Amino acid sequence: MPVINNLEKYYEKNLKAQFGRLEEKRRKVVRNIKLVWGIIGISILLIIIIFWPGFTERPLIFTLTLLAVSPVFFIIPYLFLKRGYRRDFKKQVIAPLVKFIDDSMIYDSKGYIPSKVFVESRIFRSSFNSYKGEDLVPGRIGQTDFMFSEVTVEKTDKEKDNERSTVFEGLFFVADFQKRFKGITLVEPQIIFETGDEAYREGIGRAVKLEDPEFEKEFNVFGSDHVESRYILSTSLMQRILNYKRKFGKPMYLSFVNSKVFIAIPSGGELSEDGQQKRIRFTPPNPLFEPPVFSPLKGFESCKKYLGDIQLVLDIIEDLKLNRRIWAT
Repeated sequence: MPVINNLEKYYEKNLKAQFGRLEEKRRKVVRNIKLVWGIIGISILLIIIIFWPGFTERPLIFTLTLLAVSPVFFIIPYLFLKRGYRRDFKKQVIAPLVKFIDDSMIYDSKGYIPSKVFVESRIFRSSFNSYKGEDLVPGRIGQTDFMFSEVTVEKTDKEKDNERSTVFEGLFFVADFQKRFKGITLVEPQIIFETGDEAYREGIGRAVKLEDPEFEKEFNVFGSDHVESRYILSTSLMQRILNYKRKFGKPMYLSFVNSKVFIAIPSGGELSEDGQQKRIRFTPPNPLFEPPVFSPLKGFESCKKYLGDIQLVLDIIEDLKLNRRIWAT
């Protein structure tokens, strides 16, 4: 893996000029956004003045209509005006950085992990009818094939006036180390719900008792083959999972299915009460490869930040020792 000195040389030779041009484009985008927002703001003010008699007669309806419609008028121009800058940034900065880290990796800004892989993980029980993503990075390190991307998974509840809710939004990672499991092992945050020895996860099995109190404070574990689950979750692996969870600073889910390990890390992770169960409330996403719009690009410092984001994901392979075939027979 490259060191920071190599990155500095690479930045000076290949990315410095790109950052300069992208910063000029960012400033132009911000000027255009502010101009359009100003025109929209003045237009809304004129509408209020023109229809003031109606506002005084029905203030609640008038106010709710403005609150519902106004954000759309501001968000759509913002998304439209920044898309060219965003596309160029990913093509001219993120794609070269991914190649710089490891030549086996390919960056596809519009690609994402297929929904069938997400379903195969068995991590999330909820059905869904909307699945999308971006920023796909497949690659191979040593003997380990892997891929990761951002995904957003949602469902619509027809019994609640088509209310949309988030099943998962964040980073999804899968690695294949070519050792097929007999059963399924699922590791999920303890915040989902407290488990006793008799707790059961439909489609997987009962809760697995482990000899690591620290790990059990952080995670619930379910397995269809408890002997295999304990074999997979060795003392050293549990410690590495704990360390990685703390490094990322967010809840994380893992599953071991077929010959793959799946890892899901929510973009939010704030907690809220849902009756007597605790659940994760997904907060606005913090995507890995998004460029700033209203704050300046910082050249090499920005470059280090994005390199660190990519490296943090790739550390999964080393931290969990996926490339050393620790489960191989």
